[in-house]
Amino acid sequence: MDFEELKQNWNKACINNELLKADNLRLARELATGRAQTARDKLASYYRRSSVCAILLPSLAPALVIILDLPVWLAVLYAVFGIVMGVVNYCFARYIKNCDYTSVPTVEALSIAIKIARYQRYIRSVGIFVGCILVATMFYFAIDRDDYSMVTAFIFGLVGGLIFGTIKYIRMSALVHRMKAELQSLVEDD
Repeated sequence: MDFEELKQNWNKACINNELLKADNLRLARELATGRAQTARDKLASYYRRSSVCAILLPSLAPALVIILDLPVWLAVLYAVFGIVMGVVNYCFARYIKNCDYTSVPTVEALSIAIKIARYQRYIRSVGIFVGCILVATMFYFAIDRDDYSMVTAFIFGLVGGLIFGTIKYIRMSALVHRMKAELQSLVEDD
C-alpha cells in the first residue's frame, strides 16, 4: 500500500466518521423524543384514570346523606366537585395526548412540556384546596354530632388519601420531569 492509497483510505474513514456522527445525533434525537412521548402517554393515561375515579364521586353522594346524615347541600357540593374534577382531568388528559413533540421545533416542544407542568400544578392546587374545604366541612359536622366513629373513619380516610395522593403525585411529577429532561437534552444538543 503506497502513500496515496493510504491517504484516500484515511479521507474515506473521515467521511464515514462524519456520517456516523450525524446518524448518531439523529438517532439520539429520535430516542429522546420517543422517551418524551412515552412519558407524555403515561401521564395522559394517569389523568384519564383520575377522571374516571372523580366522576364516580357523585355515586357516593347519596351515601353521605343517607348513611352519614350529612346535609344535602354538602353532598351536592361533593358530587359537583367530582364531576368538575373528572371533566378537568379528562380535558387535561386529551390536551396532553394531543401534544406532538415530533412536528414542532425542540424549543417549542420544551415550552409545551413546561406548560403541562404548570397546568398540572394549577389543577392539583385547586383540587387539593377545594377537596380540603369539603373534607374539613364533613369533619366539622362529624365532630359537631359527637360521632367519633365517623371522625375516626374520616381520619383513616384522610391518611389513606394522603398516602395514595402523595404516591400518585410523585409518579405524575416524575413523568413531567422526565419529559422536560428529555426535551431539554435535545435543546442542549442544538
